[in-house]
Amino acid sequence: NVSIADMVFILLAVILLGKYISKVETRFDENEQTSTDYSIRIKNPPKTVYDPDEYKILFEGLTGTHVTAVSIALNNYELLTKLAERRLAMRNLKILQLAEEKKRLGNDRNVRRKSLSVDYSSV
Repeated sequence: NVSIADMVFILLAVILLGKYISKVETRFDENEQTSTDYSIRIKNPPKTVYDPDEYKILFEGLTGTHVTAVSIALNNYELLTKLAERRLAMRNLKILQLAEEKKRLGNDRNVRRKSLSVDYSSV
């Protein structure tokens, strides 16, 4: 049997735990610095400006601080698609190479161990 007092206690505990987790998460986020904390994204840049140095000069003038790096990425969907395809092709090639090596060497224990420990994220 669960009493009303038990339900109230559980409800308060859940609310307080939620507030505590929110405070800890905020504190953690403030201590964690990422590039997005210092990045500017321009959604509608002038079509005639392709030189990162021009943006660097502009941003330093606007902010009055040093700008370390400027990157320009315009319509790079096709490039990103090709890079993803390349990564997949490299991964498949590595898998085929391991299968051929395993077939060539037979049931050797070292070959099996090597094929299980391949780091596919590097391809």
